[in-house]
Amino acid sequence: MKQSKILSSKILFFALLFGLINFNSNLFGQQKIVSFNSGNSSSAMPEKLITDKGIEYTDVEYNFPGAFVSEKMVNYKELNQTFQFLNIEGFGKMTEVGNPAVPSHNDIIAVPKNAHIKIIILESESQILSGYYIHPALKPASERKGDPSPVFEMNEKLYNTDEFYPKSITDLVTTHQIRGNAMAVIQIHPVQFNPVTKKIRVYSKIKYRVVFEGLSKSFASIGNENTSHFTNSMKNIALNSNSIPDGVDVSKMKSGTRKDYIIITHSSFLAAADSLAKWKNQLGYSTEVVSKASWTVQQVKDSIAIRYNTWIPKPDYFLIIGDNEQVPGQTVSNFVTDLYYSCFDGPSDYVADMAKGRIPVTTPTEAMTVVQKIINYEKNPVNLPSFYNTAVTCAYFQDYDDNNSFEDRRFALTSEDIRNYLIAPSLGYTVNRVYKTDAATNPTNWNDGYYANSEPLPATLLKPTFAWDGDFNDINAQISAGTFFVLHRDHGYEDGWGDPAYDKTNIDALTNGDKLPVVFSINCLTGKFLEPECFSERFIRKANGGAVGVFCHAEVSYSGYNDALAIGMFDAIWPNPGMAFSYTGSGWINPSSVISHSAINTMGDVVNQGLYRMVETWGDDQYTHELLHYFGDPAMKMWTANPVVATATHQANLICGATSFTVNSSNCSDGLATIYYHGQLVGSTQLVGGVGTISFFPMYFTPENAILTISKNNYKPYVANIPVTGTCALPPNNQFVANTTVTCLNSTVTFTDQSYLSPTTWNWIFTPSNVIFVGGTNANSQNPQVQFTSAGNYNVELRTSNTYGMDTLVKNFYILAHLVLPDFTASDTSSCVGNQIVFSDASLCSPALYLWNFGLGATPATAASAGPHTITYNTSGPKTISLTVNGTITETKTNFININSGVSIPSFAQNFEGATFPPSGWTITNPDNGKTWERTTSAGGNGSSMAAAYINLYSYPTTGQIDELIGPSVDLSGLSAPNLTFKVAYAEYSTSYIDSLKVLISQNCGLSYSPVPIYGKTGANLATSGVLSGTYTPAIPSDWRTEIVDLSPYAGSMVTLKFVVVNGYGNNLYLDDINIINGMVNLSENEDSNSSLLVFPNPNNGNFSVEFNSKTEKMNKCRIYNSIGACVYFEENLKSSSSNKRDLNLSGFSRGLYLMEVEDNLGNKFIRKISIQ
Repeated sequence: MKQSKILSSKILFFALLFGLINFNSNLFGQQKIVSFNSGNSSSAMPEKLITDKGIEYTDVEYNFPGAFVSEKMVNYKELNQTFQFLNIEGFGKMTEVGNPAVPSHNDIIAVPKNAHIKIIILESESQILSGYYIHPALKPASERKGDPSPVFEMNEKLYNTDEFYPKSITDLVTTHQIRGNAMAVIQIHPVQFNPVTKKIRVYSKIKYRVVFEGLSKSFASIGNENTSHFTNSMKNIALNSNSIPDGVDVSKMKSGTRKDYIIITHSSFLAAADSLAKWKNQLGYSTEVVSKASWTVQQVKDSIAIRYNTWIPKPDYFLIIGDNEQVPGQTVSNFVTDLYYSCFDGPSDYVADMAKGRIPVTTPTEAMTVVQKIINYEKNPVNLPSFYNTAVTCAYFQDYDDNNSFEDRRFALTSEDIRNYLIAPSLGYTVNRVYKTDAATNPTNWNDGYYANSEPLPATLLKPTFAWDGDFNDINAQISAGTFFVLHRDHGYEDGWGDPAYDKTNIDALTNGDKLPVVFSINCLTGKFLEPECFSERFIRKANGGAVGVFCHAEVSYSGYNDALAIGMFDAIWPNPGMAFSYTGSGWINPSSVISHSAINTMGDVVNQGLYRMVETWGDDQYTHELLHYFGDPAMKMWTANPVVATATHQANLICGATSFTVNSSNCSDGLATIYYHGQLVGSTQLVGGVGTISFFPMYFTPENAILTISKNNYKPYVANIPVTGTCALPPNNQFVANTTVTCLNSTVTFTDQSYLSPTTWNWIFTPSNVIFVGGTNANSQNPQVQFTSAGNYNVELRTSNTYGMDTLVKNFYILAHLVLPDFTASDTSSCVGNQIVFSDASLCSPALYLWNFGLGATPATAASAGPHTITYNTSGPKTISLTVNGTITETKTNFININSGVSIPSFAQNFEGATFPPSGWTITNPDNGKTWERTTSAGGNGSSMAAAYINLYSYPTTGQIDELIGPSVDLSGLSAPNLTFKVAYAEYSTSYIDSLKVLISQNCGLSYSPVPIYGKTGANLATSGVLSGTYTPAIPSDWRTEIVDLSPYAGSMVTLKFVVVNGYGNNLYLDDINIINGMVNLSENEDSNSSLLVFPNPNNGNFSVEFNSKTEKMNKCRIYNSIGACVYFEENLKSSSSNKRDLNLSGFSRGLYLMEVEDNLGNKFIRKISIQ
């Protein structure tokens, strides 16, 4: 995070004051509540009422009694300004940096299929209060070890605007897709603020309606396509949960091809994967293991997606077994994530459609160790009652920003909220504290405004009664004694926790054996599995102890989001009475503003529910969705009570051919009973009153045991082996496959019998009968080999028999036989006029004759052989390609090729004055869907220009992200010495935050770009103004610099140019006046041409002079850049010279075009182009 910030404010009542801001955390005034109605209020807890009218509309009514008020001061050298925070229970704040941080809350509404929404304000009651100056929102506070809290900053323009902010009391902020179902996120604003009048409009009542409009709107597909488990999850997050239908009860389904759970594993870990799959099957999760010796990101994505998209109901879980080297995550900036393997609703989707987990191991031994820990945790829970009632929270009281005894963040407060919730009589756990603060810190109060409401700590936490000296010895003592979960809230890093300090070497010292906790490592970087071994990997990999699962972040994470996330996850597991984000500082709250839900015990679903609750109570954040991972089994149920030992009576065995099994009684009255047999889950049922019958397909394999398992949360599973005996007096059950279902005439197809129950005769029938049997087989062979002699579709029928009867299976249209099947490929499907494209034959069945037609403008236009053929297009536009084989069979691909002619030079020129962005022909790429290029009219100083392209790097914490602004292909024909010119404006935030700008060039219409930039600058070299720790906006001519890039190597060709920014979380960057010119630009064409700076001679041989005509102007600095933007000459502190002229000798420089930047003694900048010949 950034270390300091200079704010040059010009607000109405400080019009002449500029200076350094010091952010002061002193509290002014005592905690109070402001009433939102005419009477007094002692509460800041809103009430919410929902009216769910199905596919027609949903009404939401809020009643707000009031808000907590706390104050902070910002010091402007000699003057002070007091700001207020208004805090409403269960509400977060608006998060646009520098804008007023008024309370806000996100409601999530499920939208029917084929509907769109309209929001109507039905009722509102408000009053206006005077004397308030709302504190601006700050940047999210990093939780990386050693990072400071964010500095104060203010949107000066907004704080000088005489109107209420925000303008509306409800906003549709986004619509997420969850399994193709729209979920509208509607933000509520019960407070509006006018910074000029210092007034707030507060609402005691807001009632709004979400109307669903559309002709064929329906919620039905949600229930038809998903499991009841998933629809329950949807009901947990949607306000209109009554409209969501129940999904499919998979316990009533017989075994089939669709599964509940997918395991993606490296083949080295297959034995561990199979062991876990067997156990998951026993618990009722039908499971498929997908194993490969090597994986790519796309292969992982495809393996999950094809199953998700074809199985009905859709699967609910996937697990990856392997570290990033074995099964890679998807790279996002400087970390990797598994998030997007669970997102199936388009490229902008970042809300998971499945629950996910990863067991990040590197060796088969590690894999089996972790899997056996998980299985043993669920199957044979440790017999220690105190273990299931004891937990530990670890936290740091941070006060090093100002050392005023108030908590800077809410690490300790969040831990206390969770602890107080769990030790309350309604739950009754024992939760031990391991808390730490610095020796010089005396904790007395919780955070004073942004995260809490400055209430005093309870007496039990005041020094010296409470020592605040927790360390790794305390943590290890707690875990080794037995604690069923561990929570840590503070800073973190790749190898451990900040405070209380705890690292990988401390994990090695653990001796907790089977007393395995679930670890909530809610801080930075401890789950960065891109590293060889991060902290959380060490925790779960440890043999004879460690953890059974770890929640962790893969990169730097942020306060506020993490606090809401942590509270949301604990509320997921313990929803009664329920807890949400609280500002009281006196413990958890029982929220009415958030959605009540059923208990969630499976760890992957806890991840998703925690994120949804974060969206509700603090705000939506794609980055946090990407960061959060669970290391472990996502379907593992966490013990929350001392397990009851399940018992049962049932039939003793199964006879071969049986199709059901009966459980006569069980103390696990509504448990799930399953039968696992011959490597798969064959049937399950939910017991009713301890009784149930499991149905399945006939059992054919003897002698072999089936396994009965009865399970329920907080019950030790009942497991029994059930012998399958007898001889199956049943006819065959036919199955067969072919090695291919699409073939050529006279090619051999092999059919393989896979029938059950040992058939002894086979009869294969093909319709039509145009086949011959080859390879010594015939129609009565078990596995015949067949050639098809006539083109068309074939039905295949298999008849079998054994001693007990016969069976028939027909597969209609199973085989498609081709005489020939034309097909072709192209080396490129998009290219430029004059470029070459290679067409290759991909036809099946060896055609004898070929006739190609390559479309309009092709040279050659046709061809009469198989090829490959190299074709050049001399006209632009879409091209339709056809291939005819054997004279009559044609494959046509309409608009298969697109040829780009490129725009003219005048059409390429761009000053961004048009309202449309990106302009016509221009595109942007924004891989993370975060900050990116946009148009602004706020930049000044560039002559008469009113607009520019810019990217807000100042508010873009995701470092390493690449955002591209790509121009149309441009034709450089007729240009002998083309040059790219553009203006740039940029100021560094500090030397520690390095942004960069590059220009890349393509000669194939953007299909690929030269790896070496034709222009590139970073940091100070890129800067046009001095270091500025506030938000940068250019205002004067000297804030802009014209860059010139030599394009002469590309003269006469078609080129595509893209401007690439690599984010370093520095400051804002602006582009304008992008153009291509031919040859040298005369001095009269340069910026500041009416100034007195002269360069002569120009062009020159490297020896030239720079002179100011005015005797009062003197040179201070001189920089010269080559054509790729590198600074090749630099002098400074020249103003001490008595002369206003300087002679330069650059005769040793290569011939070419250079850019000279001169700064005079008054700080004015002048730019001239120098041509050395």
